[in-house]
Amino acid sequence: MKSPNNEKAIISGRNFECPDGASTCECFVRFGDIDFGTVMTGQVLSYTQIEVHIPKYTKPDILAVDISMNGRDYTNDKVTYGFFDAFVLDVAPRLISKRGGTKLSIRGFGFVNSGSSEIATKFGSKNGALDCNRASPCTVPAKFLDKHTI
Repeated sequence: MKSPNNEKAIISGRNFECPDGASTCECFVRFGDIDFGTVMTGQVLSYTQIEVHIPKYTKPDILAVDISMNGRDYTNDKVTYGFFDAFVLDVAPRLISKRGGTKLSIRGFGFVNSGSSEIATKFGSKNGALDCNRASPCTVPAKFLDKHTI
């Protein structure tokens, strides 16, 4: 999904070996195809893990992710990373009780099942238009139902 500045991802695999037996080293991570991909410098953390900053991407898309230890020879393992910008089309019901406890159905597209049992859903604005549990903007847990509904 769209990532905040400097968000990192951990890439898991095997045979991530640093030259000369060093415990950590830099590598290259390409997001996208050979001709138009974005290459980021990654950090080999261990034989099985690489840490890399997630690049900025301007639209929802799924890109191939390939690794190179030398900047020339990249893997081709068909691993992908998704960039999603969720978009809300409708919320029902339209009116809710001031006492709270109303369950909402949010319809739209770009919702992704992150594997977590709950998704943080934010209501309100930076100006604090909605207050819940003395927090503004209000953030509440939601459950992923399908790619169009939470």
